[in-house]
Amino acid sequence: MAQNFFSGTSLRLNDGSMVDAGEHLKGKIVVLYFSASWCGPCRQFTPIMKELYQQISATNQPIEVILLSRDYMRFQLDEYYEKQGCSWGVVPLRDPIIEKCLEKYDVKALPSCRVVDEFGNCLDANARHNVEKYREKRQMTELFNKWRQQMVQAEAEEEEEAKADNDSTSPTCYCYSTADAEEVKSLVLATMEKPKKDTILQLMIIWIGLLSVNSLECYDSSYPVPHRRTECGPNMMCYSEYYAVNRSGTIRQYYDRFCVHESHCLYRGIDESCPTLAQLDHKMQSLFTKHHAKSQVNSIRFSEFCCCSTNLCNDVNHKRVYDKYGLQITFADNVFTDASSSRSNIVSLTLLFISIIMYFVSVF
Repeated sequence: MAQNFFSGTSLRLNDGSMVDAGEHLKGKIVVLYFSASWCGPCRQFTPIMKELYQQISATNQPIEVILLSRDYMRFQLDEYYEKQGCSWGVVPLRDPIIEKCLEKYDVKALPSCRVVDEFGNCLDANARHNVEKYREKRQMTELFNKWRQQMVQAEAEEEEEAKADNDSTSPTCYCYSTADAEEVKSLVLATMEKPKKDTILQLMIIWIGLLSVNSLECYDSSYPVPHRRTECGPNMMCYSEYYAVNRSGTIRQYYDRFCVHESHCLYRGIDESCPTLAQLDHKMQSLFTKHHAKSQVNSIRFSEFCCCSTNLCNDVNHKRVYDKYGLQITFADNVFTDASSSRSNIVSLTLLFISIIMYFVSVF
């Protein structure tokens, strides 16, 4: 049976709770809505999506609208969601499934919609156009029924394919030898000895090659500690933000770091020079201070916003901030340093050492 396409993906519901998308979307028609707060046409189309969702969900039909945002800062997504009065589920920013869906369903522009089933089968690749067309005819329920028929047909085709695969499976062939056990053992050792040595040597060469490749990575800096390292793909940069806010006389420091498309950096004028909030455009300043400083610009003491094509963004850590601004470290010193990279290198070198030992043991 086909695997649920959304299994293992976190989904934030309207009440703020987090659920597994695979379980939540089981048996439902899923409308993937690709949108962003900075997209003008998206702000015009979102009310139409709300109308679709409200009309069909009011009849207790199995349908879910899922927002896959192309925003690159969390507060932009939250403000957009709240201002538009959305009530559907949201995939967290930078979740790998967003890029996976963009590629799988060939999404080239915003806003875009794709209607799929729980297994990721596309039921309507032109959903945005159809939603607008059926809305004018006041036939939203009819559009849902059309999607429902497509889902039933897709399920039937999958069952037929699975049955055909089972019917064409080759029978298992068991081979027996009349040679005695010692002869078989010597034959196996003779034929396997050289390939084993060659394989170990090849693995060593590949491992050394991998160690020499320095791909661009972003160390996730979710509070309280980083829990993963993300490798930035083509045309992506590592984005890092740091700001210190005066909250009732106490200076609190905040970090965030993740991969973004280079176009976002160019649009905001952020690069490896790490501009401050005062150096960003006025709209960005207003949104940022409204969300993080309750519109009190003076409460933001220090800030740095960086977009990096090198490892620089991962070095925006407590030590650097302390050296630059003289602020005391308020929690674990090694949280946002390159300690995770060092640990990774130690593991890599250890495995390489083990491979070398295995090779010499096999030779001698």
